[in-house]
Amino acid sequence: MSQRRIAIVAGTTRKTVGRKFLFTAMLARQEHESRIAGGKLKTGLAQFDEMETFEHTRMKPVTVAIAVRAKTGEILGIRCAELGYKGPLAAMARQKYGYREDKSASAVQGVLETLQRCARSNLKVVTDANPRYRLCIPRALPGATHAFVKRCFEKTDRKNKDDALFTLNYTAAKIRNDLSRMARKTWITTKKLDRLQAHMDLYIAWNNGYRLAA
Repeated sequence: MSQRRIAIVAGTTRKTVGRKFLFTAMLARQEHESRIAGGKLKTGLAQFDEMETFEHTRMKPVTVAIAVRAKTGEILGIRCAELGYKGPLAAMARQKYGYREDKSASAVQGVLETLQRCARSNLKVVTDANPRYRLCIPRALPGATHAFVKRCFEKTDRKNKDDALFTLNYTAAKIRNDLSRMARKTWITTKKLDRLQAHMDLYIAWNNGYRLAA
């Protein structure tokens, strides 16, 4: 739900909901960091890709880089960053909002650095055929095996057992379903990028089954 709707259902104010949201997101980040530092998320097989959303308006695209543990579905890292203008709205967006820097490389790098901390010696990373990944993954994860797959199945297939990115695609679908701001068609939009990142930090804790205690 939106923070406004949560406040109505809980019988409180949006200000209180916003404070609790940021506070629990901080706890989620701390817990996830402790799990990584403690070696509890070590993996030999990970899947990596990017999702897209927007902030405030569809003219301001955002990338969401994500890495998951292939066998368990645990999320290893999520990082959000601004994307440059793209698509049929690019010219209108540039005229209305001016220059917008593409910071997607920083999001990818941030998740790969987290993945490096979770990597076993025989790490294998599976991605799609994005040519950028063929350059940045060997640099960020020297010694890791990089396998990329081409999407060749029909869109009508509800589940393809041969999909090498099934765990990541399933996780991305859950994010689209569970987070109102990430739905394909929604009135609930992200107004600030740091709030989207906080929401993702909370989702990592929920998805991975962390118990957050103040």
